Amino acid sequence: MTALTEIVLAGRSDDYFADEAAPAMQDDADTGMTVTNDFVETVADVMAPPETPEDYSFEDIKVKLGDDDAWDAGLEAQMRPVFHAAGLSDVEANGLVNTLIEVQKSTPEQHDRMTENTRITLQQRWGSDFVANLNTAKGAAQRLGGDELLAFIGNTRLGNQWNVVETLYRVGKRMGM
Repeated sequence: MTALTEIVLAGRSDDYFADEAAPAMQDDADTGMTVTNDFVETVADVMAPPETPEDYSFEDIKVKLGDDDAWDAGLEAQMRPVFHAAGLSDVEANGLVNTLIEVQKSTPEQHDRMTENTRITLQQRWGSDFVANLNTAKGAAQRLGGDELLAFIGNTRLGNQWNVVETLYRVGKRMGM
């Protein structure tokens, strides 16, 4: 034992932590884990939608692109109200924009693999609810942006990405679909 360890241990009694209140805990139904109330509140804050569509921040993505010409300001202006109407957090909206950028860089062969991986992933997660959940996701997209949003999702192949489909499904459930 080092001298420092002996000093630390000599000064510690069994009630060393007695003055600290144990953090309040709760079970998370989604994960089955026990987490602190502070953790739940922090996640809720991070995942809350911004107050207005203008409050979404895509600056990190713009910096990553490194070229103002690579950023589609018109698309950004169109998608901000859609993200907000969907109740998406800044984190979720940025995730979808990053997915779009990655999809645009992909080859046709990669698209085919992504489509198959999405089908497999969602069938495993959703089981017998697969078709119904896909319809919920499509219904959410229809309600948020009509045929124009559905066409955009199809033309860009975003609809072949499990995270996009799953996000639309969650939005649809929040909409009561």
